[in-house]
Amino acid sequence: VNTNVTVSDTFIFLALLVYGGFAGIFLAAAEGLFSGIRISKTSLTVAFNSAMMAVSTFLTVLIVEFFFGPIANLRFQEWQQFIPAVGAMALAQYFINTGFSALGIALKSWESVFRIWQKHYLWTSITYISGGTVAAITSSSFDRAGLAILIVGTPVISIVYFTYHKYL
Repeated sequence: VNTNVTVSDTFIFLALLVYGGFAGIFLAAAEGLFSGIRISKTSLTVAFNSAMMAVSTFLTVLIVEFFFGPIANLRFQEWQQFIPAVGAMALAQYFINTGFSALGIALKSWESVFRIWQKHYLWTSITYISGGTVAAITSSSFDRAGLAILIVGTPVISIVYFTYHKYL
């Protein structure tokens, strides 16, 4: 079982919050494709990884928009609505994405989905929550600082990534 944890969800969350659902879903599908190519050479695994990212992001957008309204407009809301929406976005993406991945591995290995999820994905919630937090801070600062916030935020994201990579 080759599982891969990245900080790319931060950029997916940022695309969702700044540009809306379609941009985030497209970015998620592309990220799934390229990370699938990096971790496997079989076309079925690559296709599953890309589809899993696209579908989980699509479902996340549906959930967030159902409860909080258009996802691209969330950053203009008051913090009392923005923070729960970002939390719901991060947790929905976490549970859906890891659930699909655990289901795929369970079908392949004939083990319990919950056992696979608990063994491989329970601890990854940290990356989704921190990614949502960084994306929320970045997106709320986007109008005031423009692309400069992305330039300033890149070292922060890099530090989080390398710290987490060292932890693993």
